[in-house]
Amino acid sequence: MPSKYFETGDDKNDFNDEEKLLEAIRHGNIKVIKQHIQNGFKIERKIGIWPMLMHACSAGHPKLLEYLMSEGANPKMSFGQYTPLMALCCSPTAYEDDLLKCFELLKDKIEINSKNEFGLTALMFAAKENRLKLVDKLINNQCDINLQDLDGNSALFHAILKNRKEVVEQLLAAGAKLDLLDTEGRTAYDLACNCGYVDLAKLVRTKDDEELEEDFDLTEPINLLFKELPFENGNMDYSGFPSEVEVLLLGMNMNSLKEKFKNNNIQLGEFLTISNQRLKEIGVQFTVHRHHILYCIQKFHLRLWDKRSLNYKETNVPITFEDSIPLLLTIVKHLHVLKATTQYIRSHLNKPVDSEIYDNVSKGLAHLINVNSEISRMQMFGKNLEKIESLKPADLIQGNGSVTKYKPLIILGLFIFSTIAFKFKKDSNIINTFFKYIKLM
Repeated sequence: MPSKYFETGDDKNDFNDEEKLLEAIRHGNIKVIKQHIQNGFKIERKIGIWPMLMHACSAGHPKLLEYLMSEGANPKMSFGQYTPLMALCCSPTAYEDDLLKCFELLKDKIEINSKNEFGLTALMFAAKENRLKLVDKLINNQCDINLQDLDGNSALFHAILKNRKEVVEQLLAAGAKLDLLDTEGRTAYDLACNCGYVDLAKLVRTKDDEELEEDFDLTEPINLLFKELPFENGNMDYSGFPSEVEVLLLGMNMNSLKEKFKNNNIQLGEFLTISNQRLKEIGVQFTVHRHHILYCIQKFHLRLWDKRSLNYKETNVPITFEDSIPLLLTIVKHLHVLKATTQYIRSHLNKPVDSEIYDNVSKGLAHLINVNSEISRMQMFGKNLEKIESLKPADLIQGNGSVTKYKPLIILGLFIFSTIAFKFKKDSNIINTFFKYIKLM
């Protein structure tokens, strides 16, 4: 049944339909998606910030991706020059083999070296996300591993920034250049040293780099990490992790507004609980931008967390000192986000429950508790009765059980006798007497 909102998307009452559709995409429910398309849902229409094909890539569902492409979804689409392949490389799914199947569907229909508005490529995203198999696939499909983003970072730089040792080794084996400079004039070696990643610094050191000293100073990178933590001289609810605000704005395709948030010192906690009025105050003028940010923040709070978000190592792999610092910082950040989510939910709850309704519900709950107690007592009473019935008086005289052996023959004989007697005398009392004897037996 086609509806106006399928064409325009302006009907606010259709929010729940979009929610159901997003949920279907996350779970790869092709049946539900088919129904929406058959009912007139435009396949290129945005749901949130992306159309269905982008969401399918991000969720990592190859069968869904194949179906959408067969229905005419364009794999060459982009949003803020952010492509389906980039969404695939940033996927939170734990099933990397499904991502490889999606890649096979896309590879011949896309430009593998496409950059987004910040100069980031699919390989850079895969390197950051530690997608070893995807990195390998991209390299084997003529991906340019030495492209640089607007900050001068190559895929190797991004792998170093995220401390992805195996990805660094992959890129080096594929010919990643070590003499590239970022916009601050740093080499890959300089970056590894600045981050305090000793093992990575040893991997990317060239003959022109100074020899790495054993007593490598980790103070600078640790101080940089601690600057992200909530500070005591401010509002602890809101302060901390300012760099994450820019990351979230980038994911929302709202990076053009980052200076407004930076100039107003908007930290992560405040950003995740921000209101429409506060967005107006900091200079987000367009209603569509404010609504989009608020919508994405709601999605952020409702989204399930992926276990990889902690960047933990396997239990059988020893953790080093330089690994432990960012891990602890990440744990604190997660707790900070959980606190913001709690505050968000509390502030968006409906009006308080009417006191009379609350009292009635409380009384009903009390009655249910009492009923449950009574049921428990009745069950105990029943068990005690069973025990009492199993006891036999001491003076009870019982047979030796020989009668039981012939019980079927006795019943059969009584039945034949009663039937014959009833036939001749027509007296129903004879039949009643038969059943009486049966009960006694």
